[in-house]
Amino acid sequence: MKRYLNAIRNRIIKCKSIFDYYTDFNELKRCCLIELELCNFCNALCIFCPWIAIKKTNKKFNKMSIETYEKVLEKISQQDYYTISFTPTTGELLIHDKWYEYIEKAFNLKNIKKIIFYSNAILLNEKNRYKLLSLLNNKNNKIKELHFSIGGIDKETYKLMYGVDQFENVKNNIELLLELLKKNEKKVKVLIEIRKPKQNDLKEKDIIETFNNVGYENLTIRILKKFIPIKCIDIREELEYSEMSKKMNKPCLKLYKTRYDANGGIWADGCVISEMPNSEELKLGTVYDSLEEIEKNRDKIIENWKNKIIPETCKECQIYNWYS
Repeated sequence: MKRYLNAIRNRIIKCKSIFDYYTDFNELKRCCLIELELCNFCNALCIFCPWIAIKKTNKKFNKMSIETYEKVLEKISQQDYYTISFTPTTGELLIHDKWYEYIEKAFNLKNIKKIIFYSNAILLNEKNRYKLLSLLNNKNNKIKELHFSIGGIDKETYKLMYGVDQFENVKNNIELLLELLKKNEKKVKVLIEIRKPKQNDLKEKDIIETFNNVGYENLTIRILKKFIPIKCIDIREELEYSEMSKKMNKPCLKLYKTRYDANGGIWADGCVISEMPNSEELKLGTVYDSLEEIEKNRDKIIENWKNKIIPETCKECQIYNWYS
């Protein structure tokens, strides 16, 4: 009987959460995050990423200027989010020569409680490792997680997945960072996110042995086995792809995320397919537009979805999620 009552209780809680999904926009945004792109070009050529197609377009490739960044911070200070992920959609954070200063400025945002650092670690050299340590030592530090995207645990697999010969460099950078964190008694969460081809039988213990010989305790491993079949790039036989969701009746939860791009654009969502070559379907405006106008444009996308007018970009997605 107790199990039966608990099942009913859990169903009621889930139904209430689903109801809240449509009634409390501000609370929903608190559960999402801001993705902030300081640089929109990359130093890798990942076979699963639209960057290899976008780089051939006439898009303006640059690093976010301090003028644009100040406007971004002003916008964020007026929003309801409490998490920022410095995650370039198709770029690399450490390419920006002021990445350290920009992240430090975000510490001053009163509404932001958590910052996530995201990199492919190619440029995580000694200079940048110590800059990162300095941020973690800052009395106002809000960096709670360090995320690193890596293509396998050997030179050949990495070259296949990321298109550049940087495995030994990346391995060394990660090992030395973990050593530095342990030596300085840091407890920040480190996530190593491995992207692997389908024939690669990779185990978590193999990843730990490759990157964490020093035994850093707060390390998490994630192995990504399936990829999104993106129309603008070739389907690769080496990869396993996710199946597309057939039912998209309700607006996707990720539309409530906000991405600030390196050129000052503001977008709904921030996943790898939210901005496709020559497509701005999910763009809400720029840092020069009012937040009221930005949210009106978001509401239009969501209302259209409810009326079964789904953005073409979203129709390609395999990570559709209307309830979390």
